[in-house]
Amino acid sequence: MRDFAERAQTNERNRIAYLRSLAIVGEWDGYTERATAHLREAEEIAEKLGLPGELWRVRAALGGLSERRGKTGEARAAFSRAAQILRLLAEKIGDEEIREGFLSAPQARRVLERS
Repeated sequence: MRDFAERAQTNERNRIAYLRSLAIVGEWDGYTERATAHLREAEEIAEKLGLPGELWRVRAALGGLSERRGKTGEARAAFSRAAQILRLLAEKIGDEEIREGFLSAPQARRVLERS
């Protein structure tokens, strides 16, 4: 974990994964506000770096966290933002079968159903 933390200090893309991991641990330990803060930071980095593949996952995680906290409005908004990115990514897939496979993957389907 120390190595992961060190890489996250020098590489922003690694920092996104590190912050998502910290959010999981934080929520597990009951620190939902801290978990949310980690995910918000990851969201900012993903936006800044222009990484839609990371961004939709972070927003989905924010939606799930909000949902578990009973904040349905926040959850729906986060899932909607994640779904918007998923649809944009899917539009770029030329092969219809691959596009359908992408959108029917369990994590993507979960986001689309909740948006």
